[in-house]
Amino acid sequence: QRGSFRPVTKATLDVLERAHEQFLKEPELRNENPVVLTEMTLRHLTTGEAIDHVDFLHRAGTLGALGRTVLISNFRRHHRLAAYLSRYTSRPLGLAMGASKLGEIFDESLYNPGEGGLLGGLGLLFKNHTRLYVYPSLNLETGHITTAENFSIAPHLRHLYAHLRENRWIQDIENYNPDFFPIRSRDVLA
Repeated sequence: QRGSFRPVTKATLDVLERAHEQFLKEPELRNENPVVLTEMTLRHLTTGEAIDHVDFLHRAGTLGALGRTVLISNFRRHHRLAAYLSRYTSRPLGLAMGASKLGEIFDESLYNPGEGGLLGGLGLLFKNHTRLYVYPSLNLETGHITTAENFSIAPHLRHLYAHLRENRWIQDIENYNPDFFPIRSRDVLA
């Protein structure tokens, strides 16, 4: 699971735990126990205008105290993280995320045209039978809940998205706790 973990909340842990439960059911795992990582990017070092190294290390320490393995990376994009992890394993990968992050996955402006653009990035992301486990996201202003199933995708990407959903590369997380939907890290931090 990627995140700032500033701070770790019950909602954050529910995303990770429900995705992990679902990933364990994938037939490609063959009863293996996967390594579970919580990943923070260096872009999460910034607090306001300043870089707060101590805060960053405290967040890593908190995750460690919760029994989580922490990966600190410099990968802004999900496909780069998946490509990095794929260098060290040919086993399936599972990435847990909130539905609000799906927009980043399918934002064509975030991909390098010289590397194949969106299709090249998705090729790197879904290498090694990677699965995206999508946790529902509540819009507090409208009350609308976004899931992988009802995610609004650009018309020219609908067939691609349908293909990824139909083949279970992108799945809704099951057995989530809806009581955690309104929890926002920034509110807890405040």
